Amino acid sequence: MDIQKLNQRYKEAEECDKPEFAESRSNVLLVSGDHYARRNQPYLNRVRNTPQLDQQTKVRLTKNHLQRIIKIYINNIVTSAPTVAFLAKNQAELQNQKSAELCQAIWLDSNKKVGWNNLVGQLAYDFVAIGESFVKVFWNPYKGRIIAYNQAVDNMGQPVFDEEGNPKEGEP
Repeated sequence: MDIQKLNQRYKEAEECDKPEFAESRSNVLLVSGDHYARRNQPYLNRVRNTPQLDQQTKVRLTKNHLQRIIKIYINNIVTSAPTVAFLAKNQAELQNQKSAELCQAIWLDSNKKVGWNNLVGQLAYDFVAIGESFVKVFWNPYKGRIIAYNQAVDNMGQPVFDEEGNPKEGEP
């Protein structure tokens, strides 16, 4: 592709995202309390300084109650947010029970390490305040320390197993 085509595609992509970005920006301004544009500032000052309006009306026109509403929404979402439980597919089989216990232990450990409860609260806040949120959970095989295991090998270099089929440990 030439540079003109690339620039054209970039502009099209930017134009496509403008409405979404504008909505997110207005949501963030609303939540932070800066939703009154500067062009409305003279009007708001006139309302605040008018002696004909009582104090209660002035507060209603200028005070932002959105923070309390957002907290109520977030609390409702978080209190009804389910969590995960692992059960054996077949309760009669010991292997299925052990597998479910192992999965539950891994889930609980990752909850503690990641701080899942705080993360759910932050995601709920982003969802209510901004209008979108997402999380990607994945396994990183390169994270953590490496635990070496030396497999025993025979004269041909093939791995050696015991009678039950488990690998035998070799010399370091």
